[in-house]
Amino acid sequence: MFLFFLLFVTIKIHSQTYYVSTLGNDSNPGTESLPFLTINNAINAMGASGGTCIIREGYYHENVFMNNKDNIIIKAFPNEKVIINGTKSIETTWTQSSVNPNIYETILTEDIWQLFIDDEQQVMARWPNAQFHDDTIFDQAYWSPGDANAGSNGTMVDSGNLAASGINAQGALAIANVGSWKTWTVEVLSHTPGNGTFNYETPGSYLSKHHYYFLERKIDFLDTQNEWFYDSSTKKLSVWGNPSGKKIQGKVQSYAFEMNNCSNIKLQNLNFFATTVKANRSSEIELNNCLFSYPSCSKRMLGEKSSPHTTELKGKNKNINTGFKIYQCLFEHTDGDALYMIGKNNIVEDCYFHHIDYTVSSLRNLMTTVVNNGDNGIFTRNTVHTTGASSTVHFIGSPEVSYNNIYNTGSLQSDGSIVQMTRESVEGSEVHHNWFHDSPKSGTRYDAPVSDPELAGKKGLIHHNVMWNLSKALMIKGDEQQIYNNTCFDNSTNDISVMYEVYANPPGGSSNGLTITKNNAADKISGHRQNPQTVPGTVSHNIYSTTSTDYGIKALLNDPDNYDFTPKSTSTQLIDAGTIIAGINDGFSGSAPDIGAYEIGDTWTAGATWRPDFYPWSFLSLGTNENNKEIGVKVFPNPVDNQVLNISIPNELSDSSLTAFNIRGQKVLEFQNIPNSLDVSSLKKGLYFFLFSNKEGLNISKKIIVD
Repeated sequence: MFLFFLLFVTIKIHSQTYYVSTLGNDSNPGTESLPFLTINNAINAMGASGGTCIIREGYYHENVFMNNKDNIIIKAFPNEKVIINGTKSIETTWTQSSVNPNIYETILTEDIWQLFIDDEQQVMARWPNAQFHDDTIFDQAYWSPGDANAGSNGTMVDSGNLAASGINAQGALAIANVGSWKTWTVEVLSHTPGNGTFNYETPGSYLSKHHYYFLERKIDFLDTQNEWFYDSSTKKLSVWGNPSGKKIQGKVQSYAFEMNNCSNIKLQNLNFFATTVKANRSSEIELNNCLFSYPSCSKRMLGEKSSPHTTELKGKNKNINTGFKIYQCLFEHTDGDALYMIGKNNIVEDCYFHHIDYTVSSLRNLMTTVVNNGDNGIFTRNTVHTTGASSTVHFIGSPEVSYNNIYNTGSLQSDGSIVQMTRESVEGSEVHHNWFHDSPKSGTRYDAPVSDPELAGKKGLIHHNVMWNLSKALMIKGDEQQIYNNTCFDNSTNDISVMYEVYANPPGGSSNGLTITKNNAADKISGHRQNPQTVPGTVSHNIYSTTSTDYGIKALLNDPDNYDFTPKSTSTQLIDAGTIIAGINDGFSGSAPDIGAYEIGDTWTAGATWRPDFYPWSFLSLGTNENNKEIGVKVFPNPVDNQVLNISIPNELSDSSLTAFNIRGQKVLEFQNIPNSLDVSSLKKGLYFFLFSNKEGLNISKKIIVD
């Protein structure tokens, strides 16, 4: 008993709770009344049994390294906002350029590779131009096209306006999509102004189709608002327009938390700005209710061509049980993938991803938004939209992808799909109860090389998904697949392509002879990518057209434009017309299951269950007493129903501007002087964020609901 008591006391001593505050001191004992100043000091004070670090409200700029640490919780103090900041303020003097009066310059003491002015990300000077605020940076029309037939690996033949532009591309970095779903950052080796052809260093792969590119890393491209350029050799920062008096921040840090050989580490209720986390050879890392805004950015401005340093959680290898858990986190505005994991039994649940990867260059694996290299991963209840990479979710080894709302994906690369599965992913996988829609990509794809269709996987399960406004809903290669109770409409080609392909090895074989396709409601189902063709395998109790004309599934649903995909009471083609499949449509009503993803009376929905606080965060005013009080800003009525919104501001904001953002982070309104009233009839129904800002840096954010 005495030994047990000593052991209990020892654990109690070494598993303590420490507090951190911007008003603390690292000479303090780390108690709530006498907190530490730094997170690092709190972590270093913990013994072998770990402990808890509670962070008080404020901004923190640290590199926290954890080696061989276990059983640690790092979280914000209840109801307080903690911002982990990867930038440093730029408060130097600006001078007008002698070369161009629109350019202003200053000298820095530290390299930066991302720039923010008044909380808006600035564009690395580029040609052709594109912007963040209007999403043109996610539009491939703002890249320059290349002639894939005339070009070759190492030679770009521009079919756009390069020759007419008169620019000199030599020495620039080209972000070159020179192979359908592959994009690379390469140096332009030679180019003559007025010429539409340039030579570049050969990338890691090349295909003679779908060539697009844009250019960076020359001050010659600095020619419009919201652009910037930095010369690391001279430390000179150049921007378009006079930034004097504005809030200016430069990214100087990739990772705020780096964990090596750690286990059972939890980060809770933390807000990351222009920085993120990385774990290596670790397990049981949990990210819970954290916001990651601008977490990653390439160092192309510094001349680096490699993959951006993105959010990473990695075990020793893909066969190790890591058990990572990412729950109710926001990932927004990344350069590079949103999340990269290696290990087994990882879960991404109830998260929100938007504006992910506007460059899609030099990525690992397939060009993908969320990657998990390891068996039995789960991706569930997430919302994903506005992404650049060709594929969105790539989990290998029997993953489950369920209840997700994913749309507006793959805007910057050809080929691909929302859920992309290669041979090692398919067997034991289950894709169910998702909404995939409004994307130029396929919904789910069981893939294999065109020349080797026998390399596709087998024994996948896809059921109860709704897929619309896609290139196609399902592209199914391989064999022994199970395709049940999906609803598909308004897709560009065949909604469900259960591919009939003849195998070269072994000769005489073919795909999907043992695949089962039942209870699906689709405009078109075929054994071909585009044309009508007999569907291989077992096919029964489906509703679809066997010609090139759509069946008209949408008209059989109650209100699909408002996400009610249940069948109309008059849709006898669907109601009680299906067949029973054990474990798939148990608990049906009526004499038999309904065809499609929804039974009459079903109420399931897809996507994140919470509404994120999108950047600019509503608590960006954190840091001064006046801001924390929100000093009397009033907006009413709220919600506002197609009428005038009244605005009342105190004297402190009399010289302020007003900017309004929708939930996708897009600017929808802007006023240099705040009006007393505002007609909101032009705004669609939904949640908006009104940011009030004055010249002294005071920022107040209000959430407005237009009903």
